[in-house]
Amino acid sequence: MKETMDFIRTGGADLSVLPDSVRAADVDEALNLPEQYDFHASMDMSELNGNEKYYYMSESPSTKAERPGQIKTGDLMLYGSDCIVLFYDMFSTPYTYTPVGYVENPDGLAQALSEEFRICMAH
Repeated sequence: MKETMDFIRTGGADLSVLPDSVRAADVDEALNLPEQYDFHASMDMSELNGNEKYYYMSESPSTKAERPGQIKTGDLMLYGSDCIVLFYDMFSTPYTYTPVGYVENPDGLAQALSEEFRICMAH
């Protein structure tokens, strides 16, 4: 399986995103979205709990939720059926998520996401 590199652009920083290695070659495949849906678009993500940014998508990808127990800085996950979440802090959680991918080098992620911002997913 060939991995396709995705990027999150936040202001001046480009962050490499790798897909969840168990499930997909890229974020599109991990989300299993309809072909006509372009996930590689700009999203205005909202802040929640001082540890995550989230965005409700217009399409609901297929899910395979699991209880990770521990969220790691840089995890990109799907909450429920249509909410993409980027975590910028590590913590324990009782909630279930579908793993999508992770930021390859999450050092400085919290700083890069410290303000309201628009991200752009791109290959």
